[in-house]
Amino acid sequence: MPRRAGISSFGVGGTNAHLIVEEWQEKSVPPASKPWQLLVLSAKTQTALNTTARNLLNHLKQNRNQELADVAYTLQAGRKAFAHRRMLVCRDREEAIALLASPSPPEEELGHCDFSKPSLVFMFPGEGGQYVNMAADLYQQETSFRADIDQGAGMFQSSLGLDVRDVLFARKPDLQQADRAMAQKEIGRAAIFLVQYAVARLLMNWGVYPEALIGSGIGEYTAACLSGVIAPGEMPTLLAHHDDPGRMKNIALQPPLIPVVSGITGTWMTMQEATDMAYWSKPLQETSRFSDGLKTLAMFAHCILMDLGPGYPLCAMAGNNHDLKNALILSVLPAADETCLARKTLLRAVGRMWLAGARIDWENLHSQEPRKRIPLPLYPYEKKRYWISRVSAGRIPQNGTIRFTE
Repeated sequence: MPRRAGISSFGVGGTNAHLIVEEWQEKSVPPASKPWQLLVLSAKTQTALNTTARNLLNHLKQNRNQELADVAYTLQAGRKAFAHRRMLVCRDREEAIALLASPSPPEEELGHCDFSKPSLVFMFPGEGGQYVNMAADLYQQETSFRADIDQGAGMFQSSLGLDVRDVLFARKPDLQQADRAMAQKEIGRAAIFLVQYAVARLLMNWGVYPEALIGSGIGEYTAACLSGVIAPGEMPTLLAHHDDPGRMKNIALQPPLIPVVSGITGTWMTMQEATDMAYWSKPLQETSRFSDGLKTLAMFAHCILMDLGPGYPLCAMAGNNHDLKNALILSVLPAADETCLARKTLLRAVGRMWLAGARIDWENLHSQEPRKRIPLPLYPYEKKRYWISRVSAGRIPQNGTIRFTE
């Protein structure tokens, strides 16, 4: 039980005040279990930002008992964000020190924000990029991501005749068998859908809400589920009978809650299209007009496009679209041939969004493993002299003009 005290102040005329104070108690938090952390720095000028980085570098060298996760949380939730920004993703303290000591940070880790809110678009690719153990570390470390995958695996159990998690997150003795299973069309589609949907929901839980969605092939179904057009529980039936609208007539369809760019027409999906079951037999059969859809998204002046599938298939298409030359294009998950973990790639994407002015719910980002604020270096104010210098020697002229020395 903390100690408490009451302080009273009685003034003449009834101006009385009473204050209750309580003893400070250190917040107890568990040791950090997630290896990758996102450090964010900002300042009003580039000079102050450089000084902030140097001060943090020295602090990390001198205070090795502090959890890096608490350092990250304090920088994220305990500091006001200014225009000049820098971010870095690091596995541990030593990597953070090495990155901060670099005299020339990578351009993608620096940014200048004009505080205009960017329009965020989630992009969902079709099948082809899926692989065994994609986003496996997110499944292990992020509770909400794991819950969505687990629920989805239960939904597909009957139609696939197996637990898709045994393919998605196979262990070494079963890797070759899992690779063969992932190559099967039905299993691969279920796997890519579940991972896209779960990572999108994870980002939204972190306060990253899209203003629009666009998908290609199976990715258009992911967009439909995320926007509320199709209930996720209907996906096994829809994928099994997508070429037979008559077998899908009992699936309930709703108008989209989030605007969707159609991969069939290349323009904004209408309410009539969204609620027409005949439309939903097309994404896996007709050629996608994804490039036309990207041109539709060019209406957003300040846009961030996020590819929520593994690798960079849609990033490449968006990068080659001249109508989106000013858009920031990000990939959320690593490709099959990359050695980096999904959490690192995801945090880098979140950091780059923040550089561009996107708002992140830092509290929710740490909600599954609460952290505490700790003492860190304060803002490095740049001192400017505003004091009026002394009057130069001599008599003040009669016209009243005074000359000041520098």
